[in-house]
Amino acid sequence: MMPAMSKKIPIIILTKDENRYLKLSVRSILNRTKANYHIFIVDNNSKSSDQKKALEELAHKENITVLYNSRNEWILGFNLAIGCIQKDEQYDQDFYVLSDGDITVPLPKNNMCWLEYLLSKMKKNAHFGKIGLALDLGYIKERAEFEDTFKRESRYLCGPCSSGLIIAPVDTTLAIYRKDLFILPAFKMLPGHASLVKPYYYVARTTGHWQARHLGWRNYSIQDGSQLEDKIKCFTRYAAYIDPIVLNRLPKSIRLYFIIFKPIFKIKWAVIVLYFWTKYILEHFPRNFNELQSSVR
Repeated sequence: MMPAMSKKIPIIILTKDENRYLKLSVRSILNRTKANYHIFIVDNNSKSSDQKKALEELAHKENITVLYNSRNEWILGFNLAIGCIQKDEQYDQDFYVLSDGDITVPLPKNNMCWLEYLLSKMKKNAHFGKIGLALDLGYIKERAEFEDTFKRESRYLCGPCSSGLIIAPVDTTLAIYRKDLFILPAFKMLPGHASLVKPYYYVARTTGHWQARHLGWRNYSIQDGSQLEDKIKCFTRYAAYIDPIVLNRLPKSIRLYFIIFKPIFKIKWAVIVLYFWTKYILEHFPRNFNELQSSVR
């Protein structure tokens, strides 16, 4: 009897007007991944003709689906692909890989690719709910404008270790998620998602042996003004973090817009996070209330 084919691990890439890096990111996955997977590229309403052309080219490749959002919804853009995946049984429903469109994955090591490694860590360690690839800091190490960014990223690498991984925050640069990571009724992305992680799960990063390259750092000082203004307006609505390197390149009026209105939208999303936590606690009280006080499983 032939062994059953494993279901495809969904890899979702969120992108907007970054055609050159997007093509490099996708190429790295296609060339460096041996596990069974399918790539979903979600475009957050790009304006660049080069980006649109790149998406058309990628859509014709095997194992790639391109989806389009009608507006820039930042992290909510992931949900377009997540909804498609949850309706199709050919995809693995236990794990999701999410990434920005400017990340390249590392080369295989010891006949194991990056995705196989992340999957093995997830399956062997039930206490990890999300594992991200460490970032190669070589590009920002000697650049004065990235001093704060380098210090922040370096601190993450000094966290406690468990099962060969570093316990540290992970954004959406590239990470694998369990389907039940969040306290939400179903897996989806929301602003404040890091605050919605179930209390018995750890979030971790790989060590320096498995490093992704964050190409977007090279773009911080060369993005055109209109792209940056659109990004700031979007990130303001969702109370997202903007690196000071990017923010300081903008006109004073746009910076003030971000500084003034971000706290207002942050309250909105904080209320939503509070709602889901209240619902979660009430549903788990008192029988499973001890899980809220747990730091180790």
